[in-house]
Amino acid sequence: MNDKKIFQVTAYAASVVMLAGALSPKFGAAQSLQGRLEQITDGEVRMQYAARQGVCSSADGFRMVRTDESDSGWVADCRERKVLLALTFERGSISGFDLHVGGSWRRRTDVVDLGVVGVREIVPWLIDLASTADGELASEALGAAAIADSVDIVPDLTLIVRDSSRPHSLRRSAVFWLGNIGSDAAIPVLEEVVRQSRYADVAETGLFALATHGGETAELIVRDIALNADGAPDLRQHAIFWLGQGDIRDIEFLKSLFYRIEQEDLRERVIFAVAQGDDSAAEEWLLGLVENETLAMDLRNHALFWYGQQGSVERLVDILESLPERELRERAVFVISQKRNDEAAISALISIAENDAEPEIQRKAIFWLGQMDHERAVEYLARLINGGA
Repeated sequence: MNDKKIFQVTAYAASVVMLAGALSPKFGAAQSLQGRLEQITDGEVRMQYAARQGVCSSADGFRMVRTDESDSGWVADCRERKVLLALTFERGSISGFDLHVGGSWRRRTDVVDLGVVGVREIVPWLIDLASTADGELASEALGAAAIADSVDIVPDLTLIVRDSSRPHSLRRSAVFWLGNIGSDAAIPVLEEVVRQSRYADVAETGLFALATHGGETAELIVRDIALNADGAPDLRQHAIFWLGQGDIRDIEFLKSLFYRIEQEDLRERVIFAVAQGDDSAAEEWLLGLVENETLAMDLRNHALFWYGQQGSVERLVDILESLPERELRERAVFVISQKRNDEAAISALISIAENDAEPEIQRKAIFWLGQMDHERAVEYLARLINGGA
């Protein structure tokens, strides 16, 4: 039997239903989904139902797409809004749960195909399965319910989230789906989870859910978590991270936040979050931190590193030449060396090795040239070894 923990279906009840079906030729004509499934003791049952808008097919199952979230001109193809679900039964128990969005099943004669079932019938059954099953099966059932079309399951998910008797993994899964179904009614519940959950992973999942939900209300909550000096440091770090991502990315707020917090590790998170954008305003702000002599050297080094991930080699050379602090100049040489396949970086390092006024900086440039698998670097080092010939 599959190792996956299984949802028990009473074998006695199934046998009674099957007997009734054998005695009455009309049995099952208008039978409920629950009744039809209770007839199965062994084998595979297939069905399909409508998927909510934004649920799209992918190679590993499905993905959720917001139709208004892409600025690249790319539009997801979500025309096949149908969910295909196959349940495997062994001795009256569900031992397999296989879900796909779109596509079709290969034809088989040894399966029971229930065809299209209504979402208002399948969703309550899936919620009940999630509430009574164990482990992965419960979470799979919850996800299958969450992607069904035109059914509001926020109240069901909220009950699961707030019920401390439910398994920890199921409550965390409910929090995740509250964020993904895109309902504004979920926001107060998610805020409650973030602020009150005793479990760090559940609170972090709630924060992620708020961030992916998007919208002004969700962003304000994430901002407040980041600002809360009495909040858990890990949660504040996660809030700062999400404020640098996607729909709720807010560079101006992050820049102001940097000077409103004192903890260096949180400031480093702000630097990282700002650096995730590819806009010139973010680059200029990072460069300003590098040049700010009132900041701790570690923060300036951190800002220089992240600036270098997008800044040009020419600008990095300018920074190297303008900085008086050796530690920062060494950091600049290292950052230049990370652009390994950039011809401009090779030229810059060779120039630094030959012309910089500080011998230690020259040695650093030579060292990093030795770490680069590049023909020009090898040729230059060979000339040095041979006395410049």
